[in-house]
Amino acid sequence: MITTETIFRHYGADKFDPNKVKPIKNRKEWNKPSGGFWASLASQYSNSWYDWCKHEDFETEKLKSHFDFKLKEKSRILEINNANDEMVLKDFLRKKFPSFLYMSNENKPGLDFENNIVDWDKLSERYDAVWIRGGSDYVLYQDFYGWDCDSIVIFRANIVEEI
Repeated sequence: MITTETIFRHYGADKFDPNKVKPIKNRKEWNKPSGGFWASLASQYSNSWYDWCKHEDFETEKLKSHFDFKLKEKSRILEINNANDEMVLKDFLRKKFPSFLYMSNENKPGLDFENNIVDWDKLSERYDAVWIRGGSDYVLYQDFYGWDCDSIVIFRANIVEEI
């Protein structure tokens, strides 16, 4: 569970620049938004951005600089830690906020994320950030393809508290 004591790490910069938090935008047929501000947990555990980049030999030069931060109290964080949370999210979106889903392929009706994509633009109106453990849960990795590691995307700069 994400708390005000959870420490996140952002790679590629030495300090937080609020201007780097770009507006969230949907990507056609992809359950990963563009924009926002991305980070993973700062603790030494697998499934972090650092581990993924090292394993994939991806942008390893950017790993040389980083900074840590926490989220301010009362930040509205949507957490998806496992496939059960994903089921809760699907049910929540279907029943309460069907406008947060849009069909990525009209020939494949249903409410699974394979055929429906989260409307990140609308979801960002209700939440300040989304945490998905895509690197720790195979089902989440498949349904949120592109979330290569356990990571958070922050929609608003005002919830970041640099350490």
